[in-house]
Amino acid sequence: WGRTAYQILSKKGIKIPILKNGNINSVLNSTRLLKERAAAITAIGIQESRPEFNKTVVVMPFLGMDMGAGHSELSNRFQYLVACFWSFYVHYPHIVVAVKSTTDYEFARNLSGLPFFDVLLIEGLPKSASLPVATVQQTKKRLESGVWNFDYVFFTESDQVLMIRTASEIYDYININKRHLVIPHRLMPYPEEILTYFWNRSLSNYKPYDWMDMTCCIQRQLCQERNNWIHVKNNSVAIVNVFGLQVPLGNADFHRETYRACTLDENGTNRFHRECP
Repeated sequence: WGRTAYQILSKKGIKIPILKNGNINSVLNSTRLLKERAAAITAIGIQESRPEFNKTVVVMPFLGMDMGAGHSELSNRFQYLVACFWSFYVHYPHIVVAVKSTTDYEFARNLSGLPFFDVLLIEGLPKSASLPVATVQQTKKRLESGVWNFDYVFFTESDQVLMIRTASEIYDYININKRHLVIPHRLMPYPEEILTYFWNRSLSNYKPYDWMDMTCCIQRQLCQERNNWIHVKNNSVAIVNVFGLQVPLGNADFHRETYRACTLDENGTNRFHRECP
């Protein structure tokens, strides 16, 4: 899920008192769950057993103080980074964040309390939008020089929470197709107040980890038009609880809030298959 998506949706609810000041209580609660999950798994040493996980470096650019945002949004941006970190740390012990200001470097390295493998300070960039490309260049430089010793790179954004169940299959695929990229499917969380107040939707009754045993398959089709996409207010768009966040399922046209909806299977019939039928 994305910081920008959650922030924009929250702005729709400006007339709702709880959302006037950029309320992100759901994100804070999700962060707590993610941190507790990471701590429990790492404490008893049951992180992913395949050696590829320790040979993977997770790299994410982070713009905290450089975006000219209002105070609440700026504070939120740091919180999204924390949530993102703990979702990855369950699987990946080597996480790197790249920043372009000394203020962000100080936060990531010394104030955040996050055990980053490394923090890259990349100064002298012409604009903030240059940071992702510069991060890729610095990652390549460190791998080629031997400063970092990894076989795989997981490049992500600093506001994305990782949902992953079939990581072993992903590495099987990459090991066979060494020049291929694996691109994740992106979901968008919704502030609870937007779903209930604006769209009269009921919140998901599922628990934060129930999704791990479910599947939601999208009908195969040529995606040349979106006439059959459904607005999120329609009950045909399934909503699940993901780490404490309300998440509609399917391919999202975020600006129109419409979805190429999927068929939710609570029993996870296709969970262990590589493809939906």
